[in-house]
Amino acid sequence: AYLGKKREEVLGKCMWEVIPALLGTTFEDHYRTAMQTGQAVHFDAFHPAFQRWVETHVYPTPDGLSIYFHDISERKQAERQKDIFLGITGHELRTPLAALKGTLQLIDRRLKQFLKKTDAVTPEMVTFFEGIQQYLMDGVRQVDIQTRLVNDLSDVSRITTGTLQLSLQHSDLVSIVRETVEDLRLVTPDRELLLELPENMSVKVLVDPNRISQVITNYVTNALRYSSSDQPVHIGL
Repeated sequence: AYLGKKREEVLGKCMWEVIPALLGTTFEDHYRTAMQTGQAVHFDAFHPAFQRWVETHVYPTPDGLSIYFHDISERKQAERQKDIFLGITGHELRTPLAALKGTLQLIDRRLKQFLKKTDAVTPEMVTFFEGIQQYLMDGVRQVDIQTRLVNDLSDVSRITTGTLQLSLQHSDLVSIVRETVEDLRLVTPDRELLLELPENMSVKVLVDPNRISQVITNYVTNALRYSSSDQPVHIGL
């Protein structure tokens, strides 16, 4: 159906003669790999001859190759629509989160300025305002957590398209684990997270700190989800 040729026109003939338009670099490389290694090859690609996305299965046989095509154009279109939706959703969610974080940080700065300029502040007032500042900082951290979750939505699209990029930095893995667990404690105040790290321990690594934090979050979140709610979760390094 794809080739516009009858069965008897293609059976037993050289593939390169029957469908020369098939010869794109991606396809030719895979076909030759199957011929040379004798192993089956499976891949998805946009087919220049068909002008459609096809799932291709190549099986070496004693006489040459058996090739099966499966039209996945509709699936690819659905994936594209999903990527567009995730992109729009991520943008719409990040905007109010950024505004909320900015507001919380502005209130915190105003409080600090007020305490510096005001002489008639009692110790009780200082304690009260410091408590408010702590709540504000907790709010900022919660916004950061939600922002990372929104970014995870965008990552799904980037992983699918192979465009996910890493920002590698020399980091201390101990600090990353500790900060991530502190964030999770804010999100799950009803659960006990026991962090077990040796004193004065430092583990220097070259990583993307945000991505590693995501990994740790996923591990601990799974532990919380699949463990008894009255039992603590132990986290170590």
